Amino acid sequence: MKRIPWNDGWQFSLNGGAPCSVCLPHDFSLSLPRTAHNPSGRDGGWYAGGVGEYTKTFEKPEGERCALVIDGAQGLTEVWINGNRAAFHPYGYSPFAVDLTAFLRAGENTVRIVCNTQMQPASRWYTGSGLYRGVELATGPKACIPVWGVYVRTLSIENGIARMWAQVQAPGGGGCVCAYVRSPEGNNVLEMRQNVAQGCAEFTWGLPANRLWTAETPYLWRFDAFLEGEDGSTDEDSLSFGIRTIAVDPQRGLLINGVPTKLRGGCIHHDNGPLGACAHSDAERRRVALLKAAGFNAIRTAHNPPSTALLQACDDLGMYVMDEAFDCWRHGKRPFDYHLFFDDWWERDLTTMLLRDRNHPSVILWSTGNEIPERGGKSFGWSVARALAQRIRTLDSRPLSHALCGFWDDADIQRLQDTGADPEGMDAWAHFTRPCAETVDIVGYNYLYERVEADHRRFPNRLIAHTETFPEEAAPSWRTVEENDFVVGDFVWTAWDYLGEAGIGHVAYDKDNTAGLMPYPWRAANCGDFTLCGRRRPQSYYREIVWGLRKQPYLAALDPRAMGRKRAISLWGFEDLFEGWTFPGCEGRETEVHVFARADACELFLNGVSLGRKPMDAQYRCVFRVTYQPGELRVVAYRAGCAQGEAGFRTAGAPAALRLGNRWPGQDVSFLTIDVCDANGNLVPYANNLIRVSFTHAQFLGMGSDQPAGEESYTAQAHRAWRGSVMAVARRGDRPPILHAWADGLQPLKAFF
Repeated sequence: MKRIPWNDGWQFSLNGGAPCSVCLPHDFSLSLPRTAHNPSGRDGGWYAGGVGEYTKTFEKPEGERCALVIDGAQGLTEVWINGNRAAFHPYGYSPFAVDLTAFLRAGENTVRIVCNTQMQPASRWYTGSGLYRGVELATGPKACIPVWGVYVRTLSIENGIARMWAQVQAPGGGGCVCAYVRSPEGNNVLEMRQNVAQGCAEFTWGLPANRLWTAETPYLWRFDAFLEGEDGSTDEDSLSFGIRTIAVDPQRGLLINGVPTKLRGGCIHHDNGPLGACAHSDAERRRVALLKAAGFNAIRTAHNPPSTALLQACDDLGMYVMDEAFDCWRHGKRPFDYHLFFDDWWERDLTTMLLRDRNHPSVILWSTGNEIPERGGKSFGWSVARALAQRIRTLDSRPLSHALCGFWDDADIQRLQDTGADPEGMDAWAHFTRPCAETVDIVGYNYLYERVEADHRRFPNRLIAHTETFPEEAAPSWRTVEENDFVVGDFVWTAWDYLGEAGIGHVAYDKDNTAGLMPYPWRAANCGDFTLCGRRRPQSYYREIVWGLRKQPYLAALDPRAMGRKRAISLWGFEDLFEGWTFPGCEGRETEVHVFARADACELFLNGVSLGRKPMDAQYRCVFRVTYQPGELRVVAYRAGCAQGEAGFRTAGAPAALRLGNRWPGQDVSFLTIDVCDANGNLVPYANNLIRVSFTHAQFLGMGSDQPAGEESYTAQAHRAWRGSVMAVARRGDRPPILHAWADGLQPLKAFF
């Protein structure tokens, strides 16, 4: 079927109120008041739910078949067409197609989509609300290629030839399919023709295996299919594909195109910070590009199917993906989460996820779940695990994974774990997770890197991936990956900060521990290598050094006002360090300066005076105690006595002006960082000025900072800087857009973007 974007021209009403015009993607929770009484609580960042209604009137399209393709609708969703209920869909992350054909009439038609997110808490993180991903209108003749009806895969790569196979579904009757294969440059390299038999046409062909898809070389080919029906009708569909194979080997690990590959991974949730859950293509592409530049080559879509836009960005830019289906099965983790619908819906949702995503070369692993309570066998959990795995394997050949954790949620098994090994020589964890683990090809370990070697002795053919690890444990967890062929990679929790699970990564002062989440007005997890707005945190640079990808040392300082106070860092947190040397009013006070480097030693200089040389520890870190005074702080790293790199910064002066900092000029949506700087253009990291923005020839979409707690709305065109910066997001128009930004007492900013 021919598919066109259908994101413009919607009328939206909230909780029965007056309608307004919106463009998709759209997250209506962002515009609702946050209060400490909202039932989503810490899990959802205290954002409210509601009932959002989207309507659109359109003329009956040409063709005998018509469907809506909805990439994701958050909430209990009903689709109505001309007063008829055409569909109900309860899972906010799985795509679905709605056949409108039987309800269409000549002339004007009206579609109405109702998304209900009133039942809270519905998740362990912020979900957003409404049509937060794209919608397409699909049309075609009676004999057509259905939505997700084309499948292309690489059978093998041998002797320099890639053997390819494709299937084009055509269930409406006979006819023939003409297929074209186009090179990454767009040249037509092959034409094939095949009659439709038993509802489909199948093709096999060979291609030179000289431009394979990997994260380093993301070559994309194209497959175009044209259906000629027996009645003379025509239909078409096309997709991009990559030439690549995936295999698992107990001795060699994960093989991409036959090459052992280690995954430098990070978990991500689906939201985009100040844009909420909105999956703008440019937002997804920006996130993938920044993660890749920081050294990541893999992401885990925790804990749900991602947007099509995210997968397309991973295909284009080169990023491996673990595509995860569910966070819960029959046992819920929150009162109104997916467990209420799992039994009736898992097969449909898993199937549409596979049909939509299996053509993406970036997807290298399917995951059936995360920290599932049934992993130990309760509620027939082992049978469910087998059923999910079997369903996936009927649709695709990629390896499977499943993320296991300790039995902290099962007192009976934990008690057995504490008493020792069973007669088979296994501890209770190994015994009770074994049936679930045996349904997959790579077993995910969440925070269990210390089990790796013992479990390898128990299960010598088991491949393992660290599916979640703590930020502070980057070095030891990655070391198990480097030293063991059977450990295929490491996914930190998390690669990018997210809304919900408020404060899970916080640093507590004057306390012995950081148990629990944080109270209102916290809204962000505060645990990402990247902040909500896409700025790298110190732990990101540390991880890059642990991976051996960064030669330069990294330098950061503790705020002197934190010295002498008891500090407790959450397991998901990291030392709260500043990439700067500006602490007015702290002159003469002692502080800590942290250095990360793959080096033997480093030497610290303050205003040109050496403060000594220190060896790096086994975790690639060292700490200097320094009396703060303004000026220049610089570090030099040494290996075998020779300088191999340096880093440093100068103290900033008083706030003087606004400047345009980092920018991401997407094709449609631009992300613009506005910095508070001194008279010399240096970022002032303590600045918290209220910054206002407006746009010419562009539509404002959102504005926010990296502050994990606060009551300011992301939908307002004013926001306080946090650590010197805010970010504004706008959709570009037809003419060169202009950003205007101003704050009291500072030189304003006017910039084209």
